Amino acid sequence: MIVSLTNSSRQISLRKVPKTCPYCHHAITPDYVAGLTRPGVGSTLSSADITFQCPACRRLFVAGYRKADATMVLKSVPAKFLLEGVANAQPQLQAFEPAILDLSPSFAEIYHQAQAAEQNGLNQIAGLGYRKALEFLVKDYLIRESPEDAETIKQTFLGQCITRLKDDRIRAAVERAVWLGNDEAHYVRRWQDMDVSDLKRIIGLVLAHLHLEDQHQLLQRQMPAPKPK
Repeated sequence: MIVSLTNSSRQISLRKVPKTCPYCHHAITPDYVAGLTRPGVGSTLSSADITFQCPACRRLFVAGYRKADATMVLKSVPAKFLLEGVANAQPQLQAFEPAILDLSPSFAEIYHQAQAAEQNGLNQIAGLGYRKALEFLVKDYLIRESPEDAETIKQTFLGQCITRLKDDRIRAAVERAVWLGNDEAHYVRRWQDMDVSDLKRIIGLVLAHLHLEDQHQLLQRQMPAPKPK
């Protein structure tokens, strides 16, 4: 895309434009609105802010660009600029089943904050957020299953809470999620070939098992076994 800068007589060539709206998250080809150079050293164009409009939701957003290389180009030839990122992008948050929201609203809130951190490039702290979300999910689940032990569960380390999980599949998934979650807080990683994406995948597996368990319990309530005659 060739665009004219508002505060310069130059045109620049945008090698890539955002393909997703940062607000409605639709796949788009954005409409160019305006472009401004950013303050830099001397008079050489090195970076620019480009305002686009989403054709779907019609909201404006700003994308940052930098010059592809430091070589000089002819004024008559548009300089090539590379996309750096989109400012103030709204995170795309995962939707959870109503049963999960009822079970642990704190889990959903913490998980969404971790997603926002990850999508805004805060990779070093996002994993800790997912680990904390997992702890709230597991403890809220255990408290629902054993309300008489609520105070004990709240004060017990998550690793010890795992032994209270009766379903082998849930226990195995939670255990591995805790391993990866703990890695996010340690100087040396134990699981070198796994990262936050794997932690989210395992948390998703825990959620799937909990949802399946809830569906089985709902079925039994809706269709109780007939009493023997």
